[in-house]
Amino acid sequence: MLFVADAVSASQDLSVISLDTLVDIAGVLGFVLSVAGWISTWIKNRKRLKIFILDIKAYKDVVFLLMVFENKSRLPIAITRVALLMNGRTIECTPIPQTIWRKVDRDKSGSVIDVDNEKSLRIPIQLQELGAISGQILFEHLPELPEDAATSLNFLIATNRGKAFQTTLELPEGWASRRIPY
Repeated sequence: MLFVADAVSASQDLSVISLDTLVDIAGVLGFVLSVAGWISTWIKNRKRLKIFILDIKAYKDVVFLLMVFENKSRLPIAITRVALLMNGRTIECTPIPQTIWRKVDRDKSGSVIDVDNEKSLRIPIQLQELGAISGQILFEHLPELPEDAATSLNFLIATNRGKAFQTTLELPEGWASRRIPY
């Protein structure tokens, strides 16, 4: 008889505990999963912009930088400003595309067969989600060129997602040997 009473008592405790406990567990589990989903979405959509310099060409007061902009975010981004920080000065890039080089192919009679133009990138630079773009960034009318011994340059980058940030980008090795002094 004692055994039956203990079983009934345990059964009542189990049903009370399991019903209340299941409701509490479901509430806590729902909260934890919603927070985990929010954090996952934030990590995937946050601004993750990778920028690096492939090549640099410097002339008397002009610098061409072949740069790559990579958007590692799942949202599109627009780069609205690229400025070079050098010796306490902020030097803006040229926002309107300028012709960097032009190649004209002619046949034996001198008629033009083909014309190739390369222009600098237009600012703002539009990057789709998980996309990248490369192109020439033009800095004109520099008061001085980067030193031959420079290994990196400092930039101020502004986007449509958040405030502007400063970054230091490494220059390719031996870039100064390709400088054309005029």
